[in-house]
Amino acid sequence: MIIQAYFMEVNKNGVVYSGRIGEINSTCEAMEEYIGRYMREIDLQDGIVVLTEKTPHSSRNRALVCNGKIEEILTGNLICVRKEQGKYISIREEDIRIIRDYLKPVFDLDGKLIIPQEEA
Repeated sequence: MIIQAYFMEVNKNGVVYSGRIGEINSTCEAMEEYIGRYMREIDLQDGIVVLTEKTPHSSRNRALVCNGKIEEILTGNLICVRKEQGKYISIREEDIRIIRDYLKPVFDLDGKLIIPQEEA
């Protein structure tokens, strides 16, 4: 089944792109093809999950921020979807604000971690 997802990409040179809505097949295989072979889920809020690679990638993408504190730096490409009853389903338009509140773009400049207030 094809679903709507929120994609957050980073290239090999560490360029972080703005998030975008797109379509993807809801199977784990399709998700792993985009993210990487070993996928893990991070619960954000109200059924929203971010799918990321288990093995750290060299390119930093987003900082997972909870209560104003950086919990983790996520690397490589990311996908946000909803999960209900063990199945991935389409993200909702109103979920994007929540995703942006939790996942902040990351840049590495002169060895310092910089998290801008606005999307890349």
